[in-house]
Amino acid sequence: MSISRAIRSRIEAKLPPKVANFWCHVTEGAVGSFGSGMVGREVFPVMVTALGGSALALGLLGTIQSIRFLPQLIFAPTIEAVRRKKLLVLALGLGQRLQMLLVVGFLVVLGLQNPIACLWGIAGARFIAVFMESLSTPAWTDLIAETIPHERLSRLAGFRDFFASLAKMGAAPVCALVIAAVALPHNYAFLYLLAFAAAMGSWALFSLVDEIPKSVAPKPRLSPASYFRKLIPALRNDGNYRNFLFYMAVEKGFDEVVMFYSAAAITLHNMPKYYVAPIALAAVGGASMIGNLLLPFVAEKVGVKRLLSASLVLRAAAALVAALAPGWWWFVAVFAMGGAGMAARNVAGMPLMMRLYPSGKRIGYIALGSVVIAPARMLSPLAAGLLVN
Repeated sequence: MSISRAIRSRIEAKLPPKVANFWCHVTEGAVGSFGSGMVGREVFPVMVTALGGSALALGLLGTIQSIRFLPQLIFAPTIEAVRRKKLLVLALGLGQRLQMLLVVGFLVVLGLQNPIACLWGIAGARFIAVFMESLSTPAWTDLIAETIPHERLSRLAGFRDFFASLAKMGAAPVCALVIAAVALPHNYAFLYLLAFAAAMGSWALFSLVDEIPKSVAPKPRLSPASYFRKLIPALRNDGNYRNFLFYMAVEKGFDEVVMFYSAAAITLHNMPKYYVAPIALAAVGGASMIGNLLLPFVAEKVGVKRLLSASLVLRAAAALVAALAPGWWWFVAVFAMGGAGMAARNVAGMPLMMRLYPSGKRIGYIALGSVVIAPARMLSPLAAGLLVN
């Protein structure tokens, strides 16, 4: 950490602390997205299909991963009691990234000899990643709220996701080259190695964020039951919170369905596997990049609620076109509409969440919300897998 402090000092010699935090968050998101783009929702279904997995298997995996709300439910009081969240996020983020090396090992050792065992191993590695992510996300969100002024949150979301989308577009030709030039399963193993290197670069950049010291006294650590008994009245008394959770349930349902677009293009419309990942990354990344560049200014004019409504319309339109598409070429529009919808959600969702989730209870609100929207996250991937299958 002494190295990161030295680099941070050099950055602050040129930029004010809050501006430095802003660009640290933007750059770590872009570098991380370059890595996740090579193994994320657009590519992962292609790999599973190439290894012999079905759309139903993807659906079951998504359903199992949706129990991510349980770690948040159990550990939310402990995370809330931690005054300085940065080290916690870094520790959990390291575990979240190291599971990529497990996937590399499963692909190299079992990919040819026993693809089914390989898929089970990959599922286990992804479960580790989901567990770590479920714990780090509330702490990361709280850290964002404490290090970025609220009036700049829309711009942070827009700029961060703009460069993240640009990085995903940069990952598209890399995916196309590696998948086509290297034999299965070593092509995907190599992509995971590249993704791990980018993820560690993102981790190092995040270490440069300077957590603003809090003057509040340490909180006592309550049992999960006692902690949530104090929060549950918010569901009854806060109509805005209930409405936002309803929106998030629908939105997360669409989120879980995204990876089935690639599976549907391959399974139902015989889209060449070598084309799926780069086309999906380019279309999603291009639409997201444009949306994230322009929509922060739109949000300031029309308000975040209208932008969130537009995100649902775009996501629903993408699902409808995917269901009725006469050929695989229509999936370019599906990916683009999905990317634009995600951009609208990202730009508008973060500032509204920070406004609705009070400081000091933010992590509890996130965990309670995860429990409420869990049924949508459980059922939507299973339903999508059955439909595609």
